[in-house]
Amino acid sequence: MTQGHISDSVLVYIATGGRRASSKKMTTRQRRSHVYVSICGPVAAGKTTLAVLLASHFGWSLLLEDLGTNPYLNDYYTDMPRWGFKTVIAFLVRALTLQDEIASRLTQEAICQDWYVAEHYATYGIHTFNEGIIDERERQTCEALHRYLMAHLTPPDLIVVLTADPATLLTRIARRQRATEPEVPAAYVENLVRLYDHWMSTLEAPHLVVDTAAQDLVRDTNAQQRLISQIAAALS
Repeated sequence: MTQGHISDSVLVYIATGGRRASSKKMTTRQRRSHVYVSICGPVAAGKTTLAVLLASHFGWSLLLEDLGTNPYLNDYYTDMPRWGFKTVIAFLVRALTLQDEIASRLTQEAICQDWYVAEHYATYGIHTFNEGIIDERERQTCEALHRYLMAHLTPPDLIVVLTADPATLLTRIARRQRATEPEVPAAYVENLVRLYDHWMSTLEAPHLVVDTAAQDLVRDTNAQQRLISQIAAALS
């Protein structure tokens, strides 16, 4: 399956509202023999920083999110109602098409990923619906694809959820001045933080919550070592 192409089984799954049309599952996960850690959290929470730190310390392979693979993202910022649905779908399709690659790589190496597949719908997708960017019919389609993805994903051994207060996140966004984050409104960040808080309360997979506003994981080596020890303990 290539990016931008959805298999017939996925389309059937969406058309039936998320009910499984086939019992066939990816079997590559059965041959998995290495650690898989996903790091997630709102924009500017420090996901990539932590992923690079962990990969360097443990000798894991990095799998970083490349926003440039979403062909609608730049258009989304110029006309959200027009491009919102396509943007969310593109993120979900990209996550789905990566599952075979992740399962295959885990037979050879450990992976540290600076995002988690559930984020695309559970936080950002829901945000677009709450803000009226996508309608109920589009939300249901996104949810059906999300459910298919969650039913067929290679699950991480540990999910590290990074949190921070909106003021801290906004300061970091302003400091790094990324082209993909033009004029991020405070209300947007506040909504994301609330959505992540709600999503974390429903998360059943093995996870560790880290408040990155309370500790400097960029400069404080003691904080880095404490977190590394926590993650090692969670994986043992």
